[in-house]
Amino acid sequence: MVTELTDFNRNMMLSIDVVPVPTDEAVREVENRLLGVETNITNWQRRQNANNNFSAVIPYDMELQRKESKEFLDDLTTRDIEHFEQTEQALNRRSFFKAESVEETVLRNMEYERLHRAISELPEKQRRRLTLYYFQGLTYEQIAEMEGCTIMPVKRSIDSALKKIKLFLI
Repeated sequence: MVTELTDFNRNMMLSIDVVPVPTDEAVREVENRLLGVETNITNWQRRQNANNNFSAVIPYDMELQRKESKEFLDDLTTRDIEHFEQTEQALNRRSFFKAESVEETVLRNMEYERLHRAISELPEKQRRRLTLYYFQGLTYEQIAEMEGCTIMPVKRSIDSALKKIKLFLI
């Protein structure tokens, strides 16, 4: 195969360069092509009407040109909209959420470790109630019902646990 390619006359070789074209420029070009096709169809219909041929069907090649141009335009605009939405989403994420540095990540992890240690140091009942309230999302009423007591002991227990955690973290 390589020998076949090298046997070709160099003047017969083809070179294709791919040049990126901005989407808005490509859309304008396709819209102009579609306008030209529509103009050709309109002129053809006028000629048919002038010859009193009012039921003439648009020739297949013109109909095919119209269809292909519309599909290409739809593809271009759809791809452009999808790209814009993806770009906009990425920009919004970046603007709302500042990237965390390595130092910030390490500090945050250290704080989590200290918090876990502080919670593990609590008495069993306080740890259980605190976990149910903050991590499981239960209300004071639900915790009290589970434990068969009133709301006040649950609230006092969680408040006391928070005070102990704050003292531990200071």
